[in-house]
Amino acid sequence: MNNVSKTLLCGVFLFSSTAGLSTNVAYAETALQSDIKETIKHKIVGLNGFSWYYGFDIELKKQVILLNVAINLIPAPGVSRVELSQTKSIWKKAIENTWSNQYAIKTNTGAIYPILITVSFRALSFHHSVIVRPGKGSSDELNWNVRDSQQTVAHEFGHMLGAFDEYLHGANDPANPIIDSSSIMSSLPKSGKIYARHFHKIQAWFLTKTAEEVVQLIALKQ
Repeated sequence: MNNVSKTLLCGVFLFSSTAGLSTNVAYAETALQSDIKETIKHKIVGLNGFSWYYGFDIELKKQVILLNVAINLIPAPGVSRVELSQTKSIWKKAIENTWSNQYAIKTNTGAIYPILITVSFRALSFHHSVIVRPGKGSSDELNWNVRDSQQTVAHEFGHMLGAFDEYLHGANDPANPIIDSSSIMSSLPKSGKIYARHFHKIQAWFLTKTAEEVVQLIALKQ
């Protein structure tokens, strides 16, 4: 888990981490008086100079953080509408099983906010447009292949949440480059674990929208 304190220095929030806190906590009543909802879209630059946008709708509603990512899947020549439709259901399940309800934010008052993530491939407007190519091949955030593994798609989705690569010569975090072969953000994610650090953009948003000074990211599933 990750304990984060908020400090404002020249308009930038700085975060410090402390491990070893208990995750055996009870859900507490929220201290917020109203719901918060907005659309996020920001540019991010990796250590290797590669840049991309992360973006999503995020809502703080009652005792839950609801996050939706709307993705427009555009079939390249050679990918049929039927094939793409069949793939959508597989990808949606893989992404949501990987990312949703895995972590929560815990405030210093003991309130717990599970992070629930959904992906939509049909929407009035989209946060991201992804070209879907036939067969297999190299993928990035906005270029997928119809035969990509579920772990690969979940990895690319992680970039849409603001997660960096965690392999050598990847789009690593410039402030804290991490190489971790167990991570979903590695170059060949197999089991593909997710970690608290992958939710730092959501964590930072929560701090800016609430009066909380200290929050933790806690794992809901071991």
